Amino acid sequence: RPAMCSFPDDEEEREKRITALIMEGANFVIFDNIEGVLGGQSLNSILTSNSWIGRILGSSKTTGELPLRTTFLATGNNCDFAQDTPRRTIHVRLLSPLERPELRTGFEHPQLANWTAEQHGRLAVAALTILRAYHVAGCPITPLPAMGQFTDWCHYVRQPVAWLDMPDPVATQDNLIVTSDRNAAELADLLEGILAAQLGCAAFELALSEADLAEFGGVAAEVTKLLVDDGRRFFFQPCFSP
Repeated sequence: RPAMCSFPDDEEEREKRITALIMEGANFVIFDNIEGVLGGQSLNSILTSNSWIGRILGSSKTTGELPLRTTFLATGNNCDFAQDTPRRTIHVRLLSPLERPELRTGFEHPQLANWTAEQHGRLAVAALTILRAYHVAGCPITPLPAMGQFTDWCHYVRQPVAWLDMPDPVATQDNLIVTSDRNAAELADLLEGILAAQLGCAAFELALSEADLAEFGGVAAEVTKLLVDDGRRFFFQPCFSP
């Protein structure tokens, strides 16, 4: 069964834990019962990399390049996500009409973990049959939105699922990205407030440096000009750099 562990709040502690788990060769890791924000530099890095280099605890030496073969999962109750984490995530949300869903009964497989272990062979054959049928059919491509660096996963997992006319698993990212990008929402509110301001002058110039906008997620932007015509029409010309 997967290794269960907590997800540290401190970035330095997260890097230490991730390095230890990778060095141990764990196949599956579950960060259980997330409180606060899921994400951070270390987690985001391992989710889009094929290898990892960490620092050995108590030493100035590194681990050397370690292959990444671990599947990372996380559970939480209405937890938040760091800004760049959702695009690296397949989101599964369980909704229950019950106030205390842990008291629910009447499941088809009450002992799901035991049933899965007992049926492992049959379930594995079913999954591999889907992949073989997809390749025998010539690997037909279903038009789907791109998913960044996960091209191999899209080819071997996502495309066969779409070929079966099943829902796109990546579609769950859309709402997650919108709700987790709080910085973008705050920046949009700022700009909307500027445009909606009642300015009693013919022309108004406003310049915001990168430092001024750092609190909005490090957006490298400078508002170069805001022109007001008769206090009613606004012409906003932002200049953004990648």
